[in-house]
Amino acid sequence: MDTLSQETPFAMNAVPPTALTQPAPPLRYFDDYLNAPDFPRNFMPLTEPLGTRLGLPEHPDELGLVCANVEKSVEELQNRYPGMGPFFIGQGAPERFIELGESKHFETRVAFGYYRGTLIEIAEVGHGSDFFAPALDPGGRVTVHHLGFYARGNNLRRRLNGETHYFADRLYGGGHRVLARALVSALGFLGRITVFDTTADTEGNIPIEFLDFRLLWETGIPVPLPNWALSAVARYQMKHGPRIYTLG
Repeated sequence: MDTLSQETPFAMNAVPPTALTQPAPPLRYFDDYLNAPDFPRNFMPLTEPLGTRLGLPEHPDELGLVCANVEKSVEELQNRYPGMGPFFIGQGAPERFIELGESKHFETRVAFGYYRGTLIEIAEVGHGSDFFAPALDPGGRVTVHHLGFYARGNNLRRRLNGETHYFADRLYGGGHRVLARALVSALGFLGRITVFDTTADTEGNIPIEFLDFRLLWETGIPVPLPNWALSAVARYQMKHGPRIYTLG
């Protein structure tokens, strides 16, 4: 049975979970991509050549970004780019966070919103893990940390162009280890997150993430994280406060 709750973290990962030793990748700045007419397809070259081998979709479903101050970054993006957000902002820890096989208590502040049909996640480095730290820009610009794609279940399956893709099998088979797994909860939606170490095989030196959102509980109805829910709560936050909700 393919249920999220029955998964044993890292049981399928044949690559030993060892500490990261590679140098920090070059920073990729979010605003360098925003004015392109082919947004968000213009991010896909960052996944190559691995993206083509995996059979990834033609554009990311989610952009994972890092900033120094999430409230300030959200305000600047919303003011500068029409149609950006609005962003729901929360702070707290995932219900589960496992990094390289080790369970950790990882707290951060994070914003979620949409831009041109793409889910945007903007996170601070936080405390309890260095997961986002390599992408932090000392100059304060918002950077690209990972690209995310929707896929369901433990085998990360997705139907594309009449074919079912099993991304977990392809990544494990190619020797890619899992960097992190998380179960996040917000606004009645739960998301199972799986992030693979793909930095050595991608032009952008970035991890590739897979997202599986469910309604109300971990094995609930499969859904995307809806724009209408994020926007409604974000507008309430901006009008009535507090601007940052405590999660969990």
